[in-house]
Amino acid sequence: MPLAGLRSAGRRLHQAGLLGAAFFATAYVGHGLARRLRTSEAHAARQATDLENLARLNERIVQRMRSGILVLDRDSRVRLMNDAALALLGRARPLSGQQLTEHWPEFEAHARAWDSGQAAATRLLRSPARDAEVLVSLAALAPGSREGTLVFVEDAAETRQRAQQLKLASLGRLTASIAHEVRNPLGAISHAAQLLSESEATNDEDRRLMRIIQDHSGRVNRIIENVLRIGRRDGTAPEVFAIEPWLRTFVADLIERRQLASEQVLLAVEPGDIRVVMDPTQLHQVLWNLCENALRYSSGSPLLTLWCGRKPISERPYLDVMDHGPGIPEDIAAHVFEPFVSRDSGGTGLGLYIASELCECNQASLNLHASGPNGCTFRIGFAHPGRQQWIA
Repeated sequence: MPLAGLRSAGRRLHQAGLLGAAFFATAYVGHGLARRLRTSEAHAARQATDLENLARLNERIVQRMRSGILVLDRDSRVRLMNDAALALLGRARPLSGQQLTEHWPEFEAHARAWDSGQAAATRLLRSPARDAEVLVSLAALAPGSREGTLVFVEDAAETRQRAQQLKLASLGRLTASIAHEVRNPLGAISHAAQLLSESEATNDEDRRLMRIIQDHSGRVNRIIENVLRIGRRDGTAPEVFAIEPWLRTFVADLIERRQLASEQVLLAVEPGDIRVVMDPTQLHQVLWNLCENALRYSSGSPLLTLWCGRKPISERPYLDVMDHGPGIPEDIAAHVFEPFVSRDSGGTGLGLYIASELCECNQASLNLHASGPNGCTFRIGFAHPGRQQWIA
């Protein structure tokens, strides 16, 4: 073979080797890139799953919150609205995609004033579809941005009630300590009055005065017992139980002990499978106090109605105690759960206060739901039997 042919063959062999090496390098790099791509895809899929789970978790948390929560975009369109917000705003369905300002003009004025820096973030507003005040707080989703707004909605009545409960708790501790100091001299006074009334040297007028002393000593002693019971906050043992059979037993006991006719106490439970969570003994004490008041203030023949139901949105059970009396005067109704407030000059004014405190111990609520010339309604609002969280 000529020299020129050998050189040409060598060049072709060299080029083939370089080309093969290039193909090998390309295949190696491509394999590495493909492996990295598969790893990245798997990582991205895991991140997408984690983000989806986190979004679901956040939504569950928001939905279970007792405060009303709304998330609005920059045009005030509702992106998220939990069940509590639905109830507080009196809506049957979420307003997803709709402008909140169209349904709540008062909120629009507040949002504009807050956005321009002319108003504080928190303001008391009237709920658009229910006759109640709500406390509305606004916050930007991101600091320094108006791309989205977080809206917190609280029941103003519950907020005031919580503040009042803090004050009354302090008062309860104070009065409990005072009650301990009063009990001993009170016992001495009552005992001395009893001894004097048994003396042969006393006349009828003296005995009448001694009876007055003993009667009022007994009343003060009942006040002390009630105050000490509040101060002790006897242990609460909540249970989940069916309310209908419990109420039927309670009504039968009430009719027997108060010697009532069966038609004087009306009971309705709808639906019949309602379950509540509360200490049964404390519920008995609360309900007995409410029924005693209802019978005492009913006009003519004593008559009361017990109605147990479930709220349509929150599914929280409630129990209404309705009487047929003259109602509660407005000046007393606003303070009816405060201690030593009573419609009856002979009462201690602690019955409803203690009942309210017992409900609070069970994560329940007691409020004056309605009052008018044809009677009044007290409502016990129970915690949701499947969502309660007890704090030891």
